[in-house]
Amino acid sequence: AQTDLAALQGASGKETNSISLPPLFYSPTNLHVLNPNLDSAGTTLAGVTDDIDGDARSTPPDIGADEFSIVVTVTPSILSGWNMISLPLAVDDPLKTTLYPDAVSTAFAYLPPPTGYTGRDTIVNGTGYWLKMPDTAVVSITGVTTLSDTIPLTQGWNLIGSIGYPIPAAAVAQSVGGLVTSSYFGFNGASGYGASDTLKPGRAYWVKASTAGDITLDVKYTTGNVPVVPPGEGGGDVGSMNAITFSGDGGNDAASTLYFTSEPIDANRAAAFDLPPVPPSGAFDVRFGSNRFVESVTGGEVPVLLQGTDGPIRIAARITSGSYAIVEKTGGVVTATHSLTDGGTFTLEAVPGKRFAVVETGLPVEFALGQNYPNPFNPTTTLKYSLPVDGIVSLTIYNVLGERIATPVPSVNRVAGFHSVVVDASSWPTGTYFVSFQAHGIDGRSFTQGRKMLLIK
Repeated sequence: AQTDLAALQGASGKETNSISLPPLFYSPTNLHVLNPNLDSAGTTLAGVTDDIDGDARSTPPDIGADEFSIVVTVTPSILSGWNMISLPLAVDDPLKTTLYPDAVSTAFAYLPPPTGYTGRDTIVNGTGYWLKMPDTAVVSITGVTTLSDTIPLTQGWNLIGSIGYPIPAAAVAQSVGGLVTSSYFGFNGASGYGASDTLKPGRAYWVKASTAGDITLDVKYTTGNVPVVPPGEGGGDVGSMNAITFSGDGGNDAASTLYFTSEPIDANRAAAFDLPPVPPSGAFDVRFGSNRFVESVTGGEVPVLLQGTDGPIRIAARITSGSYAIVEKTGGVVTATHSLTDGGTFTLEAVPGKRFAVVETGLPVEFALGQNYPNPFNPTTTLKYSLPVDGIVSLTIYNVLGERIATPVPSVNRVAGFHSVVVDASSWPTGTYFVSFQAHGIDGRSFTQGRKMLLIK
């Protein structure tokens, strides 16, 4: 037996292309070799095209059975306009002007309110940035691969970076259970925000945290061995809801979709439908006025906010239940109404000063009192009720002792349709309250319904 490489070479007359170095395995369970002296230091062998993992061999290849380069070049595709970018490598010069010399904006990081977006000259690992490019391009960045990064989060929305290896969103570790309360949102210049199932090198992502804590992106984690259980599906299935798809410039291949239902959405579930902060001015973005991509539309109107969409906007609707329309408003006055039909399409003209909203149309088929929203609330909440015919209506609120606290609607005539009233509980103590809804229609029908509300101060 030979005790070192030189002795082996002398005894065998072979192994002239071999070297003797510690492999520096990444971890006991991840046998990727991290010694940079093994990186692209081998000799190409005829017929050997893949490594032990099935990955293609580089030219020249790494020494050893594993092709896992440490010094690499990443080439993220950058679209014309605004992009969310990050630095997945350790580089010698992290200046924005060095990494993205053609950028036409400062790199904007995000700090908690009230600061918001703030310009940065240097791109650091773990942080995400907004960056505007004049044209679509492929940017080449060379450096040492970042295989692990622990990123601090503050309560609320955070714009984070990625590492040098694709990581499934479900494999991102959390320092405490329940830390992450949202999907990981990426951005596409044509379609706006969208939930991502994989965090890719060079991209940036929004994530919402319930409190301060840390997340860790690490190549040694898989969905089977993440230290803390990852977030769930982010609000549940929207496949059965009504939907409106907005396509910029009269019909891009990609588009942004909003979902809505006539059912109340409780506060806990609604939080899962929150969208990240609005992108910089000029970036494409579509959302409800509540800053969510899912809303309850029952009576009244629900504003739709459009950004980066001056010009024609193609609308495509999927209506599974109910009767709805999009209204155009200028100066607070409705100037046009577009019915939403299942499979129907039409075009809106988005110009400065014009506003849009989704409204429920037609008459309700039954008397009903909706659950107040939000609930729990502090100090205001909205009560919605529906009348299939004209009639006399009263809304009365009681405390747990049965004492009348307020009468938002004091036995008045109301026309058939959908109605709402805002309740202000600024002077009420924390507690449970009961709403009594009574209606007497002109057709002789009478109706009574109650709801429970929770005020938390």
